[in-house]
Amino acid sequence: MTASTMETGRRRFLLGLAAAATAAAVPSTAAATVEENPKLIALAAALPAIADTYHAAESAYMERWRYWRKATPLAPDAVAKRGTGCPRTTVQPGRTEMYVQGGYLYRQGEEFPYRIFKTAIEIRCEIQSVRWKKQRAKKAGAIADFLAAEEELVQLETDAADALAYEKTFKEVEAAAEEEMERLHRPKEAALYALHGQVAAIMAEEDRTMEGLIVKAEALAQWDRVGRPDNLIAAVEGDWHGSIAASILRHAKGGVI
Repeated sequence: MTASTMETGRRRFLLGLAAAATAAAVPSTAAATVEENPKLIALAAALPAIADTYHAAESAYMERWRYWRKATPLAPDAVAKRGTGCPRTTVQPGRTEMYVQGGYLYRQGEEFPYRIFKTAIEIRCEIQSVRWKKQRAKKAGAIADFLAAEEELVQLETDAADALAYEKTFKEVEAAAEEEMERLHRPKEAALYALHGQVAAIMAEEDRTMEGLIVKAEALAQWDRVGRPDNLIAAVEGDWHGSIAASILRHAKGGVI
């Protein structure tokens, strides 16, 4: 069961409890005179537009986030090889292949991320070493060693070019992704805090009738649409669902719903 499903279940339970409490409440003359908290109603009226602003910003952010994941270049075979286990638990040579905006890159059909075990600079060092080996073979008249070194140099030069092209492209894509995602993050973050503040304000207001309880339940429904990690900013709040349950019991015991 997902967190979203659990929250939806809790909300339905609370509304059902509220309905039961309403049916059980004894009608009175005072009930006809009670009006819902006008500030609560005003806050609720403004909530949909604030929520729409957040979801539009979040959607724009995620669309580009997915784009940059796909745009991440894959390391060439010259510098990368299949991983042998989970990067978090398995010691392996090199470093884990990553997306430009962070996170392990799992190639299609691969169980584990690839490992980048070599850089273009390291290949250039290998090239210099083979050149020296080639020179020594030439001086010694070792024809077989000389030819082997020449063949190795050709492959290393190709590998170095591939590695350098990959590293250059990765840095360019990484810089472009970072710039755009930071730009899109600012309005998304502002909209998130605005939505959180509005829901918090609604939950802090007094509910005087059944209408107020439904308003709060609908506010929580809006907040439930905010996924992780964004919704973690509400972790420091009180128990919003519990406060609705407490209001239902309060109204059922003696208040008016």
